[in-house]
Amino acid sequence: MFQQDSTVFVASIFVTNKKRNETIDTGKRIVEKKECSFPVFSIAIENPLIARTQVILYPTVIILDKSYNVVFKGSLKFAKRKLNLLTTRK
Repeated sequence: MFQQDSTVFVASIFVTNKKRNETIDTGKRIVEKKECSFPVFSIAIENPLIARTQVILYPTVIILDKSYNVVFKGSLKFAKRKLNLLTTRK
């Protein structure tokens, strides 16, 4: 399982929206409410990276390989399956 794999790094990137008075603390509260303990980073919704990654729904999970290529982009539901498949193929 990916949770026991030391080569896997899981983090949350919260997209902040000034119009909604959202900050990184908003993202941290959401993660804590879900009883998760991974680090939270933030990015402004106006950041061009959002458009380049074609994220249009939240939450979206993006999984990168060791070379930082996107190997998965989708829902939380399917991300866990993909991570388990990737980590059992080593």
